[in-house]
Amino acid sequence: MSAETHQKADTQASQQFHHVTGSDGCDCPVHRSDGHPTSVPLGWQFADEVCVRPIAAAEAAAIYNKHHAYVDDIPDANITHHGIFFRGDLLGAITWRTGLCQHRKLRWDSDGNLLARRAANLAWSDLPDSYHSRAADLIDCPTDDEIAKEQVVSGGQFVRASRICIAIDDFPNLASCGLAKSQARFVRKHCQGSDYDYLVTFVRCDYRGSMIAALRGRGWRCTGFSTPSTPGNREMQDIYDDCKWRWICPVETVTEQLTMADITD
Repeated sequence: MSAETHQKADTQASQQFHHVTGSDGCDCPVHRSDGHPTSVPLGWQFADEVCVRPIAAAEAAAIYNKHHAYVDDIPDANITHHGIFFRGDLLGAITWRTGLCQHRKLRWDSDGNLLARRAANLAWSDLPDSYHSRAADLIDCPTDDEIAKEQVVSGGQFVRASRICIAIDDFPNLASCGLAKSQARFVRKHCQGSDYDYLVTFVRCDYRGSMIAALRGRGWRCTGFSTPSTPGNREMQDIYDDCKWRWICPVETVTEQLTMADITD
């Protein structure tokens, strides 16, 4: 979008919606119709016009292929793919799958709040120095006195948001709103009566997009980080060569955040 277009959008923000131009020739489900998905300026109240509903795997894959920051495919086995819609326009996607971990030790404080790992238990020497200041900002490592409970949790209790992608740039807070509605729908449709107790996702350490703020604002805690590894039961991909922040959210936290709209959706 040109500087002149940005200025016009700013001056008319109190009067009308504006649009963002898709990538030239982009044929993903977001941009293939006319290349101009609807957006709104900062300050508009738009959450009631955002909805999340299931989409086909092919639609999700097309969005990730064109617009995901660093992973351009979808996993082979998934539980569901959510499309993020605004006024009926598809603007992003979130894919949920099983957690793919054998077990994980979690910690809580005396109020039952999930805590990060102890600093001594994190592989700081394997984390590049350039990420250490970011780690200090994201990971609030507890002291022994702050930990009231520790427990090993089985991998079957985790479900993973394996892809989260907003396909347009100029839509402030859509990531947070879309994530909130997606996790609410997933918990209501798939977690009640199941063994799923925790949502987990990983974000590459060099990523600086809006999803970090979205996770922080929706009940997720950065509990630590993972370092480069070789998967034991999956095809090797470039993403396994990267350090990633580990984010976890208790299903109970999402349930507490459910609104009447979430329950009747």
